[in-house]
Amino acid sequence: MKNLKISPLEATAMLLSLLLAISLFTFAAPCDQMVNEDGSPAAWMTCHWMSQATLGLSFAMVAIGFMSMCFVSRRIKIGLSVAMAPVALATLCMPLLLIGVCSHSDARCVTITQPVIIVLSVLIAVLSLLNAVSQYLHVQKRQR
Repeated sequence: MKNLKISPLEATAMLLSLLLAISLFTFAAPCDQMVNEDGSPAAWMTCHWMSQATLGLSFAMVAIGFMSMCFVSRRIKIGLSVAMAPVALATLCMPLLLIGVCSHSDARCVTITQPVIIVLSVLIAVLSLLNAVSQYLHVQKRQR
């Protein structure tokens, strides 16, 4: 384990993935379930399902980041970092293209949840690609 080198980029990407997962339960939680006129719960809104899909993808990114920190091989770290980027981009697409958010411009999911998901997923994708390039350059330097 003494050869285990954890890159600050991979650690930051994993922590941001964890922050994204936690934020969907706390400060960036989407809109509450609507209630019908008779007091019964209505169907969940689009933002709820978008949040659930994003939560699943953020758990996947946490798992990829954790695995990346557990391996010693830089080649495996490159592969896991490259694998995290498309998952982060899929997370980015959830509120923008795939599922979407509520149509109300002042809804919580539009003003808080969507920007948090966009910012964190872009940061995670960029950090994971930078980590892959950094690890690749280190491997290339050691081969010379």
